[in-house]
Amino acid sequence: MSPFFSMRGDVVVRKIAVFSFIIAAAIIAAAMLAFFLLSQRDSMLPFSAINEMQVGEREIGVLFLGDSAFVLKTSGHVVIIDPSSKISRDAAKSLGKIDAVLITHEHSDHFSSEATLDLYRESGCMIIVNEGAYGNLRTLVEEKNLVLMRPGENVSINGIFIESVEANHSAVSPLMYVVTMDGLTILHASDSGFTRSLGKFAGKIDFAILPIGSPSPTASPSEALKMAKAALPKKIVMMHGSSSEYSEFRNLMANSGLNITIEEVEAHKPRKISF
Repeated sequence: MSPFFSMRGDVVVRKIAVFSFIIAAAIIAAAMLAFFLLSQRDSMLPFSAINEMQVGEREIGVLFLGDSAFVLKTSGHVVIIDPSSKISRDAAKSLGKIDAVLITHEHSDHFSSEATLDLYRESGCMIIVNEGAYGNLRTLVEEKNLVLMRPGENVSINGIFIESVEANHSAVSPLMYVVTMDGLTILHASDSGFTRSLGKFAGKIDFAILPIGSPSPTASPSEALKMAKAALPKKIVMMHGSSSEYSEFRNLMANSGLNITIEEVEAHKPRKISF
């Protein structure tokens, strides 16, 4: 065969190889982009779902995001408690209206200044904080939108009544919150251990969100049982614990003689609870 034709054949083969590589790379890039977009869409679904959820009187929509992070929706209000960095600005857009963000304390599994600012900038919501988180936000959030709360204080915001309770935890003036909105009273107990202050609310709590254990050094199934006995809520949702600690708490409650329902809530799966 002529060297000319042999060389020409090699060039053609190389061109085909390069073209094939480009096509393969384009297909892979398109697949990766599609996967990314689908992942982004799927990550927004829980937030869109609770935004679209119809919540009536004596009902609450609950979106648990892990650790102590919750989105709570009643018939007229939406509050977020301890979001940490679990809600992006895009997720905040999917949520729509946000009335208030509440921070129990400054530990990173409860509070991120950057994520809290994203929620504030997207929604213009009120930010309720303990002393430890306040210093991170006081120069970044408008004074009219930032409320520093200390144990035993209360504030009314847009039809929401918020009371702070001293928490038993290693932070700068950590808090639990008792929130009343649209006829329902909700206790969010951070990752606190038991405190006698909860006795003030005995029988007044519709819905208690209780920490069950790890990684908190103060929360445990037995401490959560003490909280339940003190506050006597109608219903409980568990948070901030391992599956074995959740099982232990269920057993403790079953043998406690308390007439309190434990509502099972899975992370990232919004559900409606009625009273």
